[in-house]
Amino acid sequence: SERVALRAAQLAESLGVSADEVEAVYVAGLLHDVGKIAVDLSVLEKPGALDPHEFDQIRSHPLESARIVDPISLSQATVDAISFHHERFDGAGYPNGLEGEGIPLTARILAVCDAFDAMTSPRAYAAAVPTLEALDRLNEGAGSQWDPLIVECFCRNHEIHHAAVVAAGRGDELLGRAQTAR
Repeated sequence: SERVALRAAQLAESLGVSADEVEAVYVAGLLHDVGKIAVDLSVLEKPGALDPHEFDQIRSHPLESARIVDPISLSQATVDAISFHHERFDGAGYPNGLEGEGIPLTARILAVCDAFDAMTSPRAYAAAVPTLEALDRLNEGAGSQWDPLIVECFCRNHEIHHAAVVAAGRGDELLGRAQTAR
């Protein structure tokens, strides 16, 4: 969650959103999956495909997260990001089937950062993929799963970071970590 929160705040800043929205996506990044405590651990750790009942449990976590944080005085932008970070740009997401710009901006930002972290981190149901493969997957899903402008900005920011690492003489270190991750 810390990685997602930091990436989301950096992405929000690079998109030029207000300081309040940057803070909203940061806080949402920290809290967006707290609702998973209501999901059976066997479902969260299941290595294979989920059955419809299990997937319903997973689909409940965004609204469960929002319910859990409700007693805390959070901004509406933060609650929106928590509630709608699994909506898809094409309307096929959950919990409400929102689409396009009908999905709050904070949720669209969080969705990209959360997806990247999920792809590049080992999970019970999937091995971590290399960074470049994750970026390719984001680009493939731009316009259907994720907001294409946010994906473009995320990928551009990654390229800038990579170039800065190489320019600082840490390219060999970066390459070594990438090869180890494979």
